[in-house]
Amino acid sequence: PERLDRDDLRSLERIALGPDGVLWGTDRRGVFRWDGAWTEEPASTFGGASELIYDLAVDRDGRVWVMQSGAL
Repeated sequence: PERLDRDDLRSLERIALGPDGVLWGTDRRGVFRWDGAWTEEPASTFGGASELIYDLAVDRDGRVWVMQSGAL
């Protein structure tokens, strides 16, 4: 994971709040997590290197679900 500045997060398109208070977001190229500091996991973590992330959700157990063009 890479640490991010606030300016890097201007392009977030979707956000979700986990039951533990962790904030998740996506800008289609990666998934961002806030738990006191921002970190990023690139889209390639969740599938193919060219897969765009269209949406995300967090279930009540805290699992993050990522919707890509070819997978959930």
